[in-house]
Amino acid sequence: MELLPPIPNDASDRKRDSERFCASPPVLDQFLDLHQVIGKTGNKSKSSIYQEIRDGTFPAPVPIGKGRVAWVSSELLFWQRGCIEARRKAAEAHAISNKNKKEKDPTPAKEAGRVNYS
Repeated sequence: MELLPPIPNDASDRKRDSERFCASPPVLDQFLDLHQVIGKTGNKSKSSIYQEIRDGTFPAPVPIGKGRVAWVSSELLFWQRGCIEARRKAAEAHAISNKNKKEKDPTPAKEAGRVNYS
């Protein structure tokens, strides 16, 4: 059984697959309780999770019974992928920033910290 779409071969396949993946939930959606969610978020605290829900940066749980809530596994997966994408974009921005700094600073790296008193 295939959980994720196959790797696309060209741009049109990629667009079609990304639309399909984002538009429809995975076949095996599951409900996750708070302890499972904490484990899948790298041991984020309960209060952090609920604060991020209020901030709109974390998926909200769904009611599943009297006084019971659960998170949908595909929504948590989407959140995880968003975190990974944000890290990638931050790394790219950092690399561009460093490249621009090096281009603006004509001082060689070896000479940068030295003071000439003569």
